[in-house]
Amino acid sequence: MKCIRKINTNFDIKIVALIVTIVTVALLVMYPILVLIGYSFGISFNGIEISLDAYKNLFFNKEVYFAVKNTLYIGFCITLFAGLLGGGLAFLVTKTDILCKKLIEKLIFGTFVIPSYIMAIAWIEIAGHNGFFTRFLYQFFNTKNPFEIYSLEGIIFVMVLHLYPMVFINISNALKNMDSNLEKAGFISGASSKKVISTIIIPIIMPSIFSILLFVFSKSIACFGVATVLGLPARKYVVTTYIFSSLSSLDIGSAVSLSVLLLIISGILFMLNNKYLKSKEYTSTNIVNDERYIYSLGKFKIVITIIILFFLFLTSFVPIIMIVISSFLKKWGIPLTFKNMTLNNYYNILFEERIARSAIKNSIIYGLISATIACVIGMVISYISNRTKTRCKKIVEFLSSLPMAIPETVLAIAAIFAWKNEPLKLYGTPWIIIVTYIGICLPMIVKNVNGLMIGFDPILEKASEINGASCIQTFKRIVIPMILPGIKAGFMMSMIFVLREIPVSIMLYSRGYETIGVLIYNLRSDTGGLEVVSAIAVIIIILITIGQLVIQKQRR
Repeated sequence: MKCIRKINTNFDIKIVALIVTIVTVALLVMYPILVLIGYSFGISFNGIEISLDAYKNLFFNKEVYFAVKNTLYIGFCITLFAGLLGGGLAFLVTKTDILCKKLIEKLIFGTFVIPSYIMAIAWIEIAGHNGFFTRFLYQFFNTKNPFEIYSLEGIIFVMVLHLYPMVFINISNALKNMDSNLEKAGFISGASSKKVISTIIIPIIMPSIFSILLFVFSKSIACFGVATVLGLPARKYVVTTYIFSSLSSLDIGSAVSLSVLLLIISGILFMLNNKYLKSKEYTSTNIVNDERYIYSLGKFKIVITIIILFFLFLTSFVPIIMIVISSFLKKWGIPLTFKNMTLNNYYNILFEERIARSAIKNSIIYGLISATIACVIGMVISYISNRTKTRCKKIVEFLSSLPMAIPETVLAIAAIFAWKNEPLKLYGTPWIIIVTYIGICLPMIVKNVNGLMIGFDPILEKASEINGASCIQTFKRIVIPMILPGIKAGFMMSMIFVLREIPVSIMLYSRGYETIGVLIYNLRSDTGGLEVVSAIAVIIIILITIGQLVIQKQRR
């Protein structure tokens, strides 16, 4: 009887945890989105006045037309070039006898570690109106830089360099998991290399290609940081920057309605991605001891290796070197000599400038709080998803994955309207930023914890409960130690996100609650201030690199 009572108590605790989790996640994720959609139709806390005026004004606004056109243009171009570059490199590294494979992989991954807006700043320092390369061309060749970094093409260039590593990683994994016996069978049947690639390899990895290209496109149209840094100075608006501009000029109708449209498009892309992956799962899996078929590059092997390494050096090392050099300059734009170097930029940021110190401190504190809370909620979500059979767990899984489908700009706009009224008024406080961070970080935690939760047998928990342990005791003594590496990895990923992001903090901060992203946004310029921005960027890169090393250690 005592055992039955204990099991019933554990069951009650799980039901309570499920209900509390659904309510919490719905409040964090679904509630702001519903409020945003309601506002776009005239439904607010002040009353209901159903209206389509915001959408009518939107569709007849010429500026919106150009913003949407620019967004689609950069979206398709980034997807195309990132797909070709990442896919091509993935094939060369995975399926050919190219040299220095490990080095190439590390350099490609290093490119992705750098936040996209820092990469944009680095290329401003290289190719901006007062950049090193621009000055070099004028000084030695008396010619102007033919490439205008402040343009849609500049946005495309930087975003391709930022996103192609994701294509590389995704397609490399697909190629590694493919059964090479299919290729061998093709060659035995007399097919040429081109025929095997086009009729066997590409069709097999097509789900992976389609999935990652959808992801890249969704990230491209949601681009904010790079579009702000490189687009706004040239008055080249995309949807996200137009939303921000509309909000800044108090054109609430345009900001809200355009956010809803971006939300719908991103949601459709997310659902297409999931549906396509589920309907076309891989049926080809590489056998453990099976050697992959390697294509020979022949006499071009060394040349291709040198070209790739040179390209990676230009796109990975040079931008970081420029950022580091600029961070030591007394003033941006002065000649690059030893007497013009100083450590004052770092000293001022860390010890003198109150706003800079406050921004770094705020980012770390917001990250610690949001990552900790997201870890607690994420653990419960993962446990419910993997250890309960209730239908409600599908609701929890859906709600926790929803932030992956929503651009950060839209989440920030939604948060403004969701948390600006009593009794849930968070606007004007740091909690509005923290709550939004928690919602965004949830999918990272759940994904990392799920991988470990699936891997260990629930019989350990059942044995614990049979021996008299409560559900909470079992969770504390057995479940948490087993999933701790995933929790730590998810925690560090959340911290890295907080250090990297711009749109959420830019739209939600109030005076005194600035973050690193806000600080960089306010200091950006290629005529002055870049030396301070570069010093901040170096600090961010160091913190992110430490975080990545911790994550890699936890996953070993």
